[in-house]
Amino acid sequence: MQPGQATILTLSGELGSGKTTFVQGLANGLGLAHRLVSPTFIMVKHYPLTNSKFKLFFHLDLYRVQSEADLAGIDWTEILTNPAHLVVIEWPAAIKVLLSNTVQEFFFVVNADASHIITYPEIYGKH
Repeated sequence: MQPGQATILTLSGELGSGKTTFVQGLANGLGLAHRLVSPTFIMVKHYPLTNSKFKLFFHLDLYRVQSEADLAGIDWTEILTNPAHLVVIEWPAAIKVLLSNTVQEFFFVVNADASHIITYPEIYGKH
């Protein structure tokens, strides 16, 4: 995390590859008691955190985004630049240009035998 920047995780993979399940497990590990549902139709949900260095957990699902117009009305500056935010973005391609160079990407794959693989290369901008 850099000063003036949220901690951002992006999750990419085909439908059914485990992205939302990953977010649910992460949220549970952060102490959120209720089950998260992917915000596919509203795009952004946020939850307060009390037992974490983060104050808000943002879950974004951008699967249905077709153009920049679909993103109007979302305060990206507030979401992405507050160090007290943990931001998890499913289907991030629509906003890649807004993301900093220190995003942690996760890639989800389902193999032919139905096993799942999650890969995560080094953080952008880190050497």
